[in-house]
Amino acid sequence: MTRERGSLTMQSRRRYSAPQKPVGVSLVHSYINLWSTGMTVGMGGHYFAWNTGLVAGPWSFGLAVTVMGMAYICLCCCLGEVTSMVPFTGGAFGLARWTFGFHAGFLVGCCESLQYILYVTCNFVQLSRFTAVTYPSSVEYPYVTWIGSYMLAVGMLCCNSATYNRWNRLLAFLSLGLLVTYVIGSIPLALSSEAVEPNVAPSAIVQDVPSFFQTLPQAAWFFAGVETLNRLCNEVESPNISIPRSQLGCLFTLICTALTVFVMVNVLPPGLPVIATSVAPFNHGFTRMFNCSVEAATLLSIPATFASGQGFAQAYTNIIVALCSSRLLPEGFLVCLESTGAPIVAIALGTFISFVLCFMHYYVDVNVVLFDVAMLYAFVAYLSQCIGYIYLRREHSKMQRPFKSPFGIYGALFASGVWVASIGGLVLYQDIRGPLFALGLLGVWFAGELVKLINPPSKYKQSFPTMYKTANKKRQRSVKATVAVATSGRSIGREVPLPSEQEDALAQARRVVDAAITPLDTTSRPPNSPTTTSTTNNPPAPS
Repeated sequence: MTRERGSLTMQSRRRYSAPQKPVGVSLVHSYINLWSTGMTVGMGGHYFAWNTGLVAGPWSFGLAVTVMGMAYICLCCCLGEVTSMVPFTGGAFGLARWTFGFHAGFLVGCCESLQYILYVTCNFVQLSRFTAVTYPSSVEYPYVTWIGSYMLAVGMLCCNSATYNRWNRLLAFLSLGLLVTYVIGSIPLALSSEAVEPNVAPSAIVQDVPSFFQTLPQAAWFFAGVETLNRLCNEVESPNISIPRSQLGCLFTLICTALTVFVMVNVLPPGLPVIATSVAPFNHGFTRMFNCSVEAATLLSIPATFASGQGFAQAYTNIIVALCSSRLLPEGFLVCLESTGAPIVAIALGTFISFVLCFMHYYVDVNVVLFDVAMLYAFVAYLSQCIGYIYLRREHSKMQRPFKSPFGIYGALFASGVWVASIGGLVLYQDIRGPLFALGLLGVWFAGELVKLINPPSKYKQSFPTMYKTANKKRQRSVKATVAVATSGRSIGREVPLPSEQEDALAQARRVVDAAITPLDTTSRPPNSPTTTSTTNNPPAPS
């Protein structure tokens, strides 16, 4: 999130602006900050929940992880190309708003924000389970852990950029370091006589097509969150270059860690089916490595789980502010702290909803019900981004882009097929929860219809930013100047200026460039020349 901003003036959303350049952020620091954010958000999924997909068998779930990893590679390549063309800080909402309109953008924004809110709920509920394993006396009071987790996360999000980035780097290296320790320490155990065969016959492990589609969404937990880097365009230097590279670097790191963790968990005892139901799948390795108790080993899974929840909290704050900045939610949520500029009201709104959902822990299995709902919203958002990429690739092929997806439209189609298959697996193979998912989507659609009636999107001019449409080489210099003006004033939730602002900025940039390149020679023109502009009605001076 953008910090170091002044207080918000509620007279107009255009006054909610960021400094022209992120304070103290160089290109190198941008790469480090982006990589740290991607690792903190994505690494938490390695420590819990994914192992439930092993009920389909190691081969079936391994294939699901491979397919899902390929889909995320295609998705990140698509998002990288879109970001290199137009740095949208609103994520899927920002892209859908410009390609499909405000109504469809609002629906996608709702799905995306609910996705991250539910992710935070799942992470902090799991954190309370880890705490209960370590301190059995806290089993009856999980809300104490929830309150502490939310307070720490909100407190760090309200800090200035420098403090938050240092804290985020610490969590990233700590999470990755513990995971690397697990993988390296498991290699001698896997080669020793302790590595036994699973205590179950191979015929007892289900490996069929329905179970594959049922567990396909679970494989996404290894990589979920890496797409949030596109929401940080206003915090880094040269986002059209740094974000695609950092995002792909994070994704390939997560793929390597996911494959190694998947192999090590399966070869270490006790194997299947015990590992598929473990609260903390790394405990079986940590207890043997350090010769410690289960309670002590569980503590090693807490930092990454908290870091992931905090990263998702930052993501839903960005989306809420983007919706408010587009006047699809009340502008009162844009109020920020004067000291750090953090949008405290938007943070409080998403945190309150996520905290209330934590109490579903008493009635349902959060890692089953809420996780499935979150993944459903995630796949809808992913699908909309792939469709938006195809639209931009076909309709705006002449736009300049520093990064270009090597897979093109075919990669977007492949990823879209995986998202559709995952949605089908959630709706068709998750017991009786399919109707609940349908009701949830209908509720979001109903909310979108209400917004459409109250605040008709026809009042907005629907057109792609004109400053990005130029294909004429003679106008490239003025276009680059306009892009610099637009991106230097970017703020959280504000992807590009309004169409009227774009026209004014484009005209001003053209005048500046023309004056610098071809200055007017008034002495060589007649006094009454139509190209001569006069700011007053005074007659020309006599010669």
